[in-house]
Order: sequence, then structure tokens, then C-alpha cells
Amino acid sequence: MEIHKKIWLILITVTLMALFLPAGVALSAGDATVEVNNGATLELDEGEVITCDDTTGVPVAVKNLPVGLAGFQFKFTWNPAVITVDSGNRSDSASGWSITFGEPDNVSGELTVTGYTTSYSTDDILLIYLGITATGSDGDTGTLGVTVVELIDESSAPIANSAVNAPITITAAPETADVEVAVGLQGSRTVEAQCIMPVTVKFFTPGADVMADVPVYSQTVTTSKTGANLAGATVTGVEPGTYDVSIISEHTLTNVKTNVTVAAPTTAVDMGTFSEGDANGDGEVTFLDISTLVPSYSKSEGDPGFNPLVDFDRSGNVDFLDVSVFVPNYQKQSPITVP
Repeated sequence: MEIHKKIWLILITVTLMALFLPAGVALSAGDATVEVNNGATLELDEGEVITCDDTTGVPVAVKNLPVGLAGFQFKFTWNPAVITVDSGNRSDSASGWSITFGEPDNVSGELTVTGYTTSYSTDDILLIYLGITATGSDGDTGTLGVTVVELIDESSAPIANSAVNAPITITAAPETADVEVAVGLQGSRTVEAQCIMPVTVKFFTPGADVMADVPVYSQTVTTSKTGANLAGATVTGVEPGTYDVSIISEHTLTNVKTNVTVAAPTTAVDMGTFSEGDANGDGEVTFLDISTLVPSYSKSEGDPGFNPLVDFDRSGNVDFLDVSVFVPNYQKQSPITVP
């Protein structure tokens, strides 16, 4: 009999809680959490910039929702001496949300973001990304914090919640070097314009396949004339270390130099002489490139049918000088290792 009384008391209690608890409060469901960077520490180098769009940046998510989320207002705070908040963007997973970003105040360190939706869900949702810049110095610490001003369900009732902030640590930026690359040019390059060209310089882990693997660094820079049939350019921001370095330009084969030691502040690297003639960019100089050259022969820049990809000496004319550059490289292929 006593057991039956207890069961009835439990049933009555649960029924009363369901009737009188405010809408949006779940029974034994726990609080929702609003998390900046999943609560993980933002480890930033001095001056580091984290840009944001709809897929990247510092994430802000709502998790463990007991009921469908309909709206929010968040206030973010930070120490401007440690970071600045530069921008915000709705995440691609929140495409059904209307989200408004205030103007980041990097004097007081505040930003307000609001949003609402009619597509209610209890699923965890990554709402926004923030873009930030490290302004502090080595050893500085701080917090990118969030205050939940409002978190409501489809009945506009508040959802119980807790905030999870992101700690911040600033470390010294890694030392980098400028790499001054020099490359020889085939043909007679008598004027400055013949030595100006885009070159792509890539830095690989030693032993990598420079034609297929992903480089550690890659930059496209523009050369200038540095001597007789010689061009040079500077690649910036390379972390000191040992690399296999490759270089390529329009209608050239790829040169590679292995086991190059890069040291700060500046390292000079001789990348040999370009092999011209790869007009179709397939990594080989073959009859296919000859067939590309023939229709442009005797044509000049501005003429119908002129193809700059077979103007190997960049003179503005396709003539016997381009053929003389092409011939020594026939049947060569990338990569060409230089000493």
C-alpha cells in the first residue's frame, strides 16, 4: 500500500511540473551551452590574423538544446590589448537564420550579435564565425567571452543556458626569412620588359614530389631584370629550415633545387636557367608545342593569331629567335634539377 502511495505521489508531481513549468524549460534535460571556439584555447602568434567567412573563423555554437531554438542575442567581450574582433559571418550551417552583427568596438572590446529563425531545431548548431587579430605580445593572455543576453524557443520563452568562453594565449611570431631567387633566361633579353614575368616559387619538404605534393609555402611573384639574361624576385615570410625549392613561369619547364637551407633574415637561391618551350603547360617540350608555335610564326603582339605562350623570349614577336630558344629544350620534361 505504501509503495502505491509513493507511485501516485510521483505521478502527481510529474503532472504538475509539466503543467506549471514555463514553456521552453525541459525536464532533466540540462542547460544549453553557448560555446566560443568549443571552449578551446585560441593559441595565437603575435600579429596573427584569423579571417572569417561562412566556413572559417572562430566558431560560436549552441549545443545541448532541450527545445527548438528560435532566437538569440550574444554579447562578446575581449581585451583590445590582446586581440581585436574584426568581423563576423553567419556560418553555412545557419543558412536558415537571419543574423545581424553590430559594429565591433575595439576600444571597449564589445560586439553584439542577434539572430532569429522559424526553422526550429534541437540539433547542435554552429551559428557564426568571428574574425580576429592578435594585438598582444608574447606571453599575453585573455579571453574571448560571450554573455548570453537572450536565448529563446519558438514560444519566446527563455532557454536555460551557460556560456563557455575561449581562453587566449599569445606567443612570439615565428622568425621568417626573405628568399631572393635568381633565374637565368634563354635567348637575347636586351630590354627590361623581357625579364619581367610571373614566377611561382614553391617550398617542399625535402624528398617530396614537387610535381604532385602539396608545398609548405607557395608564392607567385613578379621578376625584374637583375643582369644580362638574368631575372630575380623576392619571396617573403618563409620559416627558416631546409626545403626543396621549385620555380616555374609561363611556357617554361619547372626547375627544382634540393636541400636548400633558408635562414633569416635573407637567403639567396640560384635556381639555374629556365628551359623555355612548354607552350601548352603539360610539363614537356614536344611536337605539341611546335604545333602551337607554327600558327603564330611571323606574328607580332596585336596581330590576329599572335599567341604570347610561344613568344618564348618575350620580345613581342614570334620569330626564329623563339625557335632557337625552343630547339635545345626539345624532349626535355619537368622537373629539371639544378645544382
